[in-house]
Amino acid sequence: IPGGRGFVSGRFLGAYLHGLFENPGFVRAVLGSAPARSLENELDHLADSVEPHLDVDRLLEVLL
Repeated sequence: IPGGRGFVSGRFLGAYLHGLFENPGFVRAVLGSAPARSLENELDHLADSVEPHLDVDRLLEVLL
């Protein structure tokens, strides 16, 4: 497969899919419509919703 993003071996085909659903054109082609917001925007929204409920400084202290 061009670009080294997969392989073919006999009857088997493997493809690298990481990030594929971040492409609005691909999502539109597969699902019939693209999402209103990007995956990055959704993850930012999720992080903003969770952060007020976490003691981030304490988490960093424990992790580091």
